[in-house]
Amino acid sequence: MPIIVYDPNPVPVTYTNEELKIIVSEFLSNIETEFSFSKLSTYVLERALCEKKVRNAETTQYSNRSLNPRVSIEISRLLWELIWEKKIFIVFGNNPYIPQNSQDIRFMPNK
Repeated sequence: MPIIVYDPNPVPVTYTNEELKIIVSEFLSNIETEFSFSKLSTYVLERALCEKKVRNAETTQYSNRSLNPRVSIEISRLLWELIWEKKIFIVFGNNPYIPQNSQDIRFMPNK
């Protein structure tokens, strides 16, 4: 039985940039309304955990539920590319019907 290590650091997701592009694309194909950066990040993180695309996943329990900076930055870059391609746009203002963090950014598919 392996020893479990508890790690408070951001989760070291090991997807390549090309894999992340596919995952973000699949996420967007299932979105009909606005989404937040944190919702997309949670999707990537949960998928990485399920697919064993997290460094030391078998022996480490991560208490921090945020992505490592490299992956977070790559997701940001992909979102900007989608904005430039006019596939999504940034949603300004507040939506009282969706719980949101004031520091989060919302996007909407341009369908």
